[in-house]
Amino acid sequence: MKKAMIFYKSRTGITRQLATNIQKHLGEQGVLAGVKSIEEYVESDIEGIDFLFLGCWTGGLMVVFQGPERTWVEFAGRLPRLDGTRTYLFTTYKLLTGSMFKNMQKHLKFSNAIGQLQVIKSRNGNLTEEGRELLNEIAADQES
Repeated sequence: MKKAMIFYKSRTGITRQLATNIQKHLGEQGVLAGVKSIEEYVESDIEGIDFLFLGCWTGGLMVVFQGPERTWVEFAGRLPRLDGTRTYLFTTYKLLTGSMFKNMQKHLKFSNAIGQLQVIKSRNGNLTEEGRELLNEIAADQES
C-alpha cells in the first residue's frame, strides 16, 4: 500500500478541510494518508512516504502578490530536499490563486522547474472535479 502525508497551514479552517478531504479521497482510493498542520511536523513524518501534499491558504491583495504566509515559508525551509518525492501543492482562495503556486514552489528545495508540480485548489475546502481526478490518477498510478 502506498503512503501519503498531507501538511497544511489554515487560518479559518477551510484549508484544513481541504487537507482532510484530500486524505479521505486518497483513503477511498487505497492510499494510506496522514494529515497534520505544519505546526505538528516532525521529520520522521515523511520517512517512507510515496506522496507529499503541502498546502496553505492564499494570502495577498486578492488578485496580485499572492504567496504563502511566513510560517509556511519557514516550514518549507525546514523540509529536507524533495528531489524524487512525488510532491503536490494545494491552496484555498477567495478570488484567484494568481502566483500562489509559483511562490510556494520557490521555497521548496528540489530541482523541478516551476510549473511541473501538480496542484489542487478550492474556494470552499471541498475537492473540485479536477482535484478528484488528480487524486484518482495518483491512486491509479500507485497500482502499477
